[in-house]
Amino acid sequence: PMPTQDVLSTFSEAYAVMLDNIKKTYPNAFVFCSTLYPRYKNEEDPSSPLDFPNVASNGATIEDYNDIIVTLARAFSCEVIYMSDANINRNNAATYLMDYLHPKKAGQKRMGEVISKYVKAFLNALN
Repeated sequence: PMPTQDVLSTFSEAYAVMLDNIKKTYPNAFVFCSTLYPRYKNEEDPSSPLDFPNVASNGATIEDYNDIIVTLARAFSCEVIYMSDANINRNNAATYLMDYLHPKKAGQKRMGEVISKYVKAFLNALN
């Protein structure tokens, strides 16, 4: 199904308000926005309640939300962290995600490494 415009508009508007408030409250801060990593189906148990679809019931995909995050981050002069760099995928989701969505300790570590990479690159570019 196609996402309803209301769903994406609501997310977009709320994300823009959040970034606007952060920028107004902390005008000298460097702000980083992170994209979402993909969700994966529980292949071991297809009937599992932990079976997350690639398209939400409202029709929106992770890519739809990521596009909004990137567009608004750029519009508000924020840095973007691409969580796809964590390379959490269908083949290793069970290693890094406890329920094919939320990170285990190993997933948190991997995500932290990605965030660290982007922050270090940003700080190096300042010098």
